[in-house]
Amino acid sequence: MFSRSGPAIRVSMTVLLLLLLTLAVGCPRQAAVPPADQPKQGGEVVIAVGASPTSLDPALQNDWNSFRVVNAMFDRLVQKDDKGNLVPSLATRWEVAPDGLTYTLHLRETTFHDGTKFDAHAVKFTFDRHLDPEVGSRYRAWMPEAGLRVEVVDDRTVRFHLQQIQATFLPIALAEWSSLAVSPTAVQTQGAAFAQSPVGTGPFKFKEYVHDSHLLLERNDQYWVGAPYLDTVRIRVIPEASTRVIEMEAGNVDILYDVLPRDAQRLEAAGFNVVRGASNRTEFISFNLSREIMSELALRRAIALAIDREGIIEHHWLGFAVKARAGAAPYSPYYDDTVPVIEYNVTEAKRILDEAGWRVGPDGIRQRDGRPLRLEMLATDRGHWMDMSLVVQDQLRQVGIDTHLVTLEWGTYLTSWVEGKFDLTFHGQGSFSSDTMDVGIGLDPDGYWNVHRLNLVETGPMLAIANQLRAMYDELGVTIDLARRKAIVSEIQKLSQDQQLAAYLWHPDGLFVLSPDLRDYRIVNQVVYLERAWLDR
Repeated sequence: MFSRSGPAIRVSMTVLLLLLLTLAVGCPRQAAVPPADQPKQGGEVVIAVGASPTSLDPALQNDWNSFRVVNAMFDRLVQKDDKGNLVPSLATRWEVAPDGLTYTLHLRETTFHDGTKFDAHAVKFTFDRHLDPEVGSRYRAWMPEAGLRVEVVDDRTVRFHLQQIQATFLPIALAEWSSLAVSPTAVQTQGAAFAQSPVGTGPFKFKEYVHDSHLLLERNDQYWVGAPYLDTVRIRVIPEASTRVIEMEAGNVDILYDVLPRDAQRLEAAGFNVVRGASNRTEFISFNLSREIMSELALRRAIALAIDREGIIEHHWLGFAVKARAGAAPYSPYYDDTVPVIEYNVTEAKRILDEAGWRVGPDGIRQRDGRPLRLEMLATDRGHWMDMSLVVQDQLRQVGIDTHLVTLEWGTYLTSWVEGKFDLTFHGQGSFSSDTMDVGIGLDPDGYWNVHRLNLVETGPMLAIANQLRAMYDELGVTIDLARRKAIVSEIQKLSQDQQLAAYLWHPDGLFVLSPDLRDYRIVNQVVYLERAWLDR
């Protein structure tokens, strides 16, 4: 957790400011007035995001941008503190049976924004909705494969019954996005319209939503922690990163997510607060192994060797990233320095392609049996993803691989990626917490967000690899012993590198920029929380 009122990890970046002072635009903010001693009531905090949420219904969204938009309207059953410890939220306490198959949660007394009572029936409704295939919840894949039954013991007690042990059921299913409680009354009354006007128990409640423009939230005076100090929270959709920076400099935005290093330095020079923290995020090239061309191991290895990770980290990230060995970041308990790391080697990439029969043609593009080596590369203009897609495209061209960019808006991009409508794409995933999410990216073939689309493979050598991974994940899912879990995760990462199931690139730092007027916010796992925040202006 980082806050304006407490210490932050690696907050200062002043040692690098001189490198980019010439890029600064606008006038520095005036010297800050000494902060107030007591919180002030009222005001509006404005958050800028790069894309509209995929949905406002928690069951139908599963990307960081969407969750950051909706999180203030909802509460989880169990929360995590800044150290990853499980702490009470809508559940005040819980017990796990000795056999690990039964979880009993005791619930606090509160109400949803529409006045509906929050109770065990509402929790059962929320989870039964995830389990209903007709709903299409993205979190159905998080639930135990062998079945889950939710029992209402009484109004204030709910019990979850598993048919087999799921080692991460509590920290994932009960303490992450799938546990955001929704009002049964609102869902049943509104139907599909609930995705445009959601109802939760959180510190702020829905007021207005205009797609591709803004979402307006207002204070929940009945919030169980106590009414927030802020009157409203406005989330503005501003696709262009440069425009978001200009709007913050003008004083029209208070919080920026996923800020590029050059922009963070520029804003810090102008008097804004920059918070830097190690994230669980991994960025990589995702391969669609269900396509014949991408099932060729030599091609995947050549692509991985052709990317200059260190050069990109130095010039694009300005050092605010570390090279990835595999999916687990260096600060994860699952990081294993015996997992092979891919080094930039254009000569070796060319040799591998030559040996595989891909010869350079007159136009510089390789071909085999009269077929040019041209790949369909999915791209999106979200954040820095387009920049990175162009860099990858250029570096692959240097070894004779041509890529055709198919650029889509964020929501359509995600759908096309999940459906396997691509050969490769620059991609990024962030785990919820490194202590529970093992590899950190989706290598489980049956996971919704799997990075290789092995779930679409039905025959051939890729099916054997998919089944080998499935066996590893099956064991991981029922293994509680940390030493054995680490060993399994190491095997998964080594298999991924041996078969080049993805081309791992780097782990970028999380960079947030916040108004110096904003006090007592919390940052937990890459999300800013505002339930007790206030504005000193």
